[in-house]
Amino acid sequence: MPSRHREQYHYYRKKLIRKLQLIWPQQQLEESCVELRYNVSKRCSLGDPADLSDHAGQTLRKWQAQDDEEFVRRFDGPITIDPRTGILFRDGRVIWGSTDYLRERSPSFLRHLRKPHRILDQAISLHHLFPNNYFHFFNNIASKLPLVEAVNLAQDIPLLVPADLARQRYFQGSRELGLFGDRPIIVQSRDKLIAASAVYVVKAHDCTLATQQWICERLGVHPDSDADNWVYIERGKGSPNARYFRNNAELHRLLAGHGIRSVDPQALSLAEQIAVFANARVVISAHGAGLTNIIFRGSAPCTVVELFNPSFGTPHYYLTALQHGFEYHWLDNRNESREKGLVASSEADLAALDRLIHDLKRRIPTSRRSPYPTGQ
Repeated sequence: MPSRHREQYHYYRKKLIRKLQLIWPQQQLEESCVELRYNVSKRCSLGDPADLSDHAGQTLRKWQAQDDEEFVRRFDGPITIDPRTGILFRDGRVIWGSTDYLRERSPSFLRHLRKPHRILDQAISLHHLFPNNYFHFFNNIASKLPLVEAVNLAQDIPLLVPADLARQRYFQGSRELGLFGDRPIIVQSRDKLIAASAVYVVKAHDCTLATQQWICERLGVHPDSDADNWVYIERGKGSPNARYFRNNAELHRLLAGHGIRSVDPQALSLAEQIAVFANARVVISAHGAGLTNIIFRGSAPCTVVELFNPSFGTPHYYLTALQHGFEYHWLDNRNESREKGLVASSEADLAALDRLIHDLKRRIPTSRRSPYPTGQ
C-alpha cells in the first residue's frame, strides 16, 4: 500500500475507533474500584533540565510540572480483562482509566460480550502499554510488585501476565531469579478473555530509587564496588527501533583503543547482564533501554555517559544516575537523519567522546577488573 494511502487508512480507522469508544457503554472509574493505596507527588522532583540535552531537558521540565500517582485499586466483578490492552470491563461495559497508563489503547470491545475462556477468583494485572520493552518492564511492571506486598495481597493471588511479556527473555530470567517469589503466574494469550471476581490494578511512581533497590534485592544483585570495568552498550540487530550510528565502525575503533568492551545486552541472559553491569565502573551508551542496566550497579561508584540524538531523548537514565549517586555526562550526536525521533540515525561525536574518555581516565582510579560473563 502506498504511504499516502496507508496514512489515509490509519487516519479513518482511528477516527472510527474514537467514535466507537464514545458510543460504547461505559462504567465510571470512580464507581468501579476501591483504592487500597493512593499517593501523589510531583513527578521527577530531582534534576535540572539545564543539565540535559535540549530535547531531554524540555521533557524533564514538562514532567516536573506534572503529578505522579501511585496506587493499588481493586475492581470487583465479575470483571473481564482485555487480552490486548489490559483494560477492564464490567458486564460488557468498558472502564476507561482501569489500567496503569493514561494513554490507553482501544480494547477488543465485542470480545467482552462473549463468554470468557477462564474465570478466576482474583488476579493482579501486570498488563502495561509497553509489555515488550526492557525499560518499561523494570520501571512500570516489576515496580508493581513492592506495592502488591505493601498492601498485603495474599500470596495465592496470581499475577496475570500478557503473552507478549511472558515471551520476553528478561521476563523468563526474572522469574528464574526469583523476582516474583512464590506467587503463581497466569499467562493471558492475545485471543483469550479472562474474567475474575476481583482484579487488582497497580501503578508505581516513576523511576524511584527505593523500587529499583527492591527489585535488585529480589534478583540477588551484589555490586562489586572495587570492580572498574568500562562498558559500551552496543545496539544489536535485535533492537526494536531503527536508531543506529552511521559511523559505528569508527566508534568501535575509538572504544577499543581505550580498552572499552562493547556489550550487546540482547545477546545476554538477564543473569549475565546483571553480572556485567554490577561490575561496571563506566557505562557509555546511546539513549535507549539498555541503559536500564545501570540500576544493577546499586550504590557502587559509576559514571554514565549518554549519547543523545538531538530530536529524541527522555531523562529517565539521568534521574536514575542522580538517585544512585552516579556521575553523569551526556553528548549530542551529530548529523541526525531527516527521519526524526525514534527512527533517526546519526553519527557519534567521536572527538567529543574521545576527550571525555581521556578526562575520565585521568580522574577515575583503576583497581581491578572483574570477569565478564562467558563469551564477552
